Amino acid sequence: MSAPDSQPEPTGDDALLSELRVVLNRRTPPADLLVGSSIGKFQIRAPLGEGGMARVYRAVDSESQSEVALKVLKPEYQSSPDIGRRFAQEAQTMSRIRHAHVARVFATPQEGPVQAIAMELLPGGSLRDLLVRGSARKRRLRVNAAIRFALQAGQGVAAAHALDVVHRDIKPGNLMFDAAGRVKVVDFGVGLALERSTWLTGVGRPIGTPAYMSPEQCRGERVGPASDVYALGVCLFELLTGRLPFVEEAGSPFALMLKHIQEPAPNPQRYRRRIPRGLANIVLRCLHKNPAERFANAQEVVNALSE
Repeated sequence: MSAPDSQPEPTGDDALLSELRVVLNRRTPPADLLVGSSIGKFQIRAPLGEGGMARVYRAVDSESQSEVALKVLKPEYQSSPDIGRRFAQEAQTMSRIRHAHVARVFATPQEGPVQAIAMELLPGGSLRDLLVRGSARKRRLRVNAAIRFALQAGQGVAAAHALDVVHRDIKPGNLMFDAAGRVKVVDFGVGLALERSTWLTGVGRPIGTPAYMSPEQCRGERVGPASDVYALGVCLFELLTGRLPFVEEAGSPFALMLKHIQEPAPNPQRYRRRIPRGLANIVLRCLHKNPAERFANAQEVVNALSE
């Protein structure tokens, strides 16, 4: 499934990745009290970013002198046993998944109450960064590049599914580039083994990102690999068209979730007419409301995109 558009369109996806790396390298990191300190054998050099529960730093292994990404649980969560368990679970889950398109975990250092995960440093930014930069320059990804990135992401997710792990938060921000421009799946912080894959946290909040959540996630039902397939379909739709299939209105994530539940997914050809029909059909199958009508798991998506 690699047919390009029949009309010329913007090229230079590799150049866009190179530009993104330059921009990321020029960013001035904010001040941070942990910079200059150590957690275990890892010396913290600079902040890289943060998520809901943790901050990520560039760090150096004092023994091997190799650079790593060090994910550190935020201070406000260090006294929570439940969040501490979830954080440790992420490290355990990622260490089980050994695949070229999943970020590697090296160690889980701890200093007193401060928990951390030392993992592969991915300096190329994320698919979200690439989409934002492309949008700012009015440059859309080539169809073949969108397929390539989706294939790599799908292969990483398929490795998780093979171990009965559901990611539950697949989105462009969790698909990072290594130095060679390969996609790696990160952030298994909400991924759980299948038998524990419920939608709510202990305090009754949804797990996932509304723009990429499957209908069953939005309804609070148990989720399986088909839920990750739906999220991969949303990502592929966005890579191909430069927009999401369902758009949040008036700042209401719940209205957006209702769209996932009730509204038919639009054909991506509506927004990019020369997307091959077979590719559009793969996207629409991923976005089917009924999990049983989707591809059963990420490996089936990979197989379809590889034909």
